[in-house]
Amino acid sequence: MEEIKVLICHKDSRARDNLRRAIQFDPILNVAGSAKSGKESLEIAQELFPDVVLMSLSLGDMDGIEAAQRLQENAPFVQIILLAHELDYNVMRRAMNFGISDVIKWPVDPDDLHAKIHEAAARKRKIMSRITGPLDEQTPAPEKTAGPKGKILAVYSPKGGVGCTLLATNLALLLHRADIPAVLVDGDLQFGDVSIFLNQAAGNTVSDLVPHVDEMDDEMIEEVLLQHENGLKVLAAPPSPEMADDMTSEIFGKILDHLQRKFAYVVIDTGSALDDVTVTILEKADLILTIATPDIPSIKNSRAFFGILAALEISMNRVILVLNGVQRGDMITNDDITKSLKIEVAAELPFDRKAVLESINKGKPLLLEGRGNPLARGMIELLGVIKERMVEEVVMELEAVEN
Repeated sequence: MEEIKVLICHKDSRARDNLRRAIQFDPILNVAGSAKSGKESLEIAQELFPDVVLMSLSLGDMDGIEAAQRLQENAPFVQIILLAHELDYNVMRRAMNFGISDVIKWPVDPDDLHAKIHEAAARKRKIMSRITGPLDEQTPAPEKTAGPKGKILAVYSPKGGVGCTLLATNLALLLHRADIPAVLVDGDLQFGDVSIFLNQAAGNTVSDLVPHVDEMDDEMIEEVLLQHENGLKVLAAPPSPEMADDMTSEIFGKILDHLQRKFAYVVIDTGSALDDVTVTILEKADLILTIATPDIPSIKNSRAFFGILAALEISMNRVILVLNGVQRGDMITNDDITKSLKIEVAAELPFDRKAVLESINKGKPLLLEGRGNPLARGMIELLGVIKERMVEEVVMELEAVEN
């Protein structure tokens, strides 16, 4: 069996030692690290990518359930087992609401602890296999036309200039990890700016795949993709608008199918025009992140767009509405937009013209310049919503299969 990486989080050093001793005789379990506070647990988890976290309810600097929630924002697939002195109703309810795998009474029974860790790790493997393919390296590779596919996140607005490219580039950077890779696709084939936003030198683009679409393999894809300094791969738009005419929706669909088999996440920045390629993107997307601004034209366009989704039989369950450019004192509020469009606003991003222009002109994404900026923090919170929706979908699929 594959090794299970465990992170122990408890404020008491003797408790941490006892937990380590309790599981050290199981050859499958590897205590990869330990933390004495909530803050330290978040930092160590970012480095170790544990499979299972043993989290004390009391961590000193923060509540264990709060720490679990924050940890899952950056690592939504990690399984957390909460250790609590009392298994009362409030603890169980909060743990369930925040997606904690299990709650066990402290002090723990070693046999029970072993069983719970193995159950949690098995659940993670099931979820991961549905998103990225089998984790066991000895599992035979699936055929190119079969097997689990990565999740497609389309970033779209029916109104131009509302921040789609800025959001797509930053979200792709946040999603990408060495063990769960993402690719950023410029779906605005005529006037795409993704490579500029990431300060990527001119190179191959999606147009280079058009003549070879029926012969595509991993090697060919790798030759065309650009690579950002953090490892994120980028499929750039054609260098000139007229080259977009060579791209059909069928060809673009085949390219996306191949990228889905290669990457866990495919983030697509789209143009505002609802041409055949954009419709193909929306139909294939697992989630559609649509951006509105607090003004009447944007609301009007969003309402029309939702009508088009209905005509295409695309469920609104796949839509996440983001309100961008929010300022204090806006005449149109979050509640106004929710009532008008009949969909809740999942996230609000503040207006920060100076930070946005500096990011674009430098080719440095906001999140690489520092995460203290309110707009950057808003994007991180939005990512938590996106990951939660993606994981919810996978868990529902698993439960449907198991039942």
